[in-house]
Amino acid sequence: MALHSEDELVQLLNIFKAKGNGNSAVEYWIGISESSSSAQWAWADETLQDFSNWGKHEPNNDYGLKQCGKIISNTGMWFATECTWKLPFACQYTPGKPAGPTPPPARV
Repeated sequence: MALHSEDELVQLLNIFKAKGNGNSAVEYWIGISESSSSAQWAWADETLQDFSNWGKHEPNNDYGLKQCGKIISNTGMWFATECTWKLPFACQYTPGKPAGPTPPPARV
């Protein structure tokens, strides 16, 4: 999933609310990660971050350990976290395109 605007963020938050996760703080992967070689944040579809909703003092790399991004369902704020955490995820589906998992970016 890639969030490129406030409108897309609001749409995602509305989906969380419709699923019953809009009032509680459920954490989801959102498919953004930091390249260890360039220190830039990019989406799983390889588009660069052009919109953000990072929490205060985020993203913080915390000695190179926090290179993946999660969203909190009731606030819409993003936080950097370790990529090894097991969290549910939000995916983007485009009708007419085959659905399938997007592999995480290769670690360099």
